[in-house]
Amino acid sequence: MAGIMRTFSKKVSKLWRPVERRLKPHVDRWTGKTERRQRARQSALEEQIPAFLAAVRTVKAFGFELSGVRRDVAALKAENEALRAEIEALKNAVAGTAGGPAPHADPDLPGRRFEVRNLSQKAS
Repeated sequence: MAGIMRTFSKKVSKLWRPVERRLKPHVDRWTGKTERRQRARQSALEEQIPAFLAAVRTVKAFGFELSGVRRDVAALKAENEALRAEIEALKNAVAGTAGGPAPHADPDLPGRRFEVRNLSQKAS
């Protein structure tokens, strides 16, 4: 049996060699193109993946920074509303005292006014 296989293999190889010689350039060209494209894609991925990962980290950092800015804006809006309410209360207080005592009146002594004296002048 081994002799038959050896004979068969020799005959097949004699037939296959001319076919292989004629097909080899075409096969090499086809596989060469495929391999070159595959190497080009691989090198492009190796170059672009670090840039992509850096961009992902940047987006994450930007989102974190944006959430911090939103918190700050919300706090500033609340502070602004509180200041507006305080200004409105002061306006109402000033408008309410227009007919009454002066705004610099002592709140502990209703109806009395402060007198601002210049202490550098001698009292007469």
